[in-house]
Amino acid sequence: MSTHAPDALLSNDVALPPWDLSGAALVMLQRVGLRRGAIAVVALVRYDASPVGVYLERAVAVMTRRGPSVVEMQVSSFDSMRGGRRGWGYPKTMGDLKWREETKAVVFDARFENRSRVYRSRAFGPSFPIAVRAWSAQTLNEKSIRAPFTLRGRARLAWMNRRLGVFVESFAMCVSPPVAA
Repeated sequence: MSTHAPDALLSNDVALPPWDLSGAALVMLQRVGLRRGAIAVVALVRYDASPVGVYLERAVAVMTRRGPSVVEMQVSSFDSMRGGRRGWGYPKTMGDLKWREETKAVVFDARFENRSRVYRSRAFGPSFPIAVRAWSAQTLNEKSIRAPFTLRGRARLAWMNRRLGVFVESFAMCVSPPVAA
């Protein structure tokens, strides 16, 4: 598992937890090379409102001995990167991310760390309510913490790169202050 300590040189003007956010997201399961046969949750997110403004995010979470953990996260906002590192120990890095809505589809283009991925999705079926209360196991200042969050919104099933996923059409989310694990 990859851990990432916050930058020591961050200034004090970082938006600290909790963060209230809203937007839309595409979520799918995907096999990853982090561990043999590991299944990851990949979330592609468009934040329309946050303490640091509008930004995009690609996050990968896997199950670890400590619980689900975000092991990779690219964002399009420097302030989001700083705030996520300092507030919860998220391994945020900068990426060139784009969210395009086409006729009945969303295309998410991610370029980061000499890699490039294009995710194509097409939502289908009726929308349904979604409510999630969860946490991720992270490392903050060399200590194990949990980053709790709640999310409420509306979603539809979606085909994403020939995999079944979920298109969360709109959500409101709160990422609470970290708690000791």
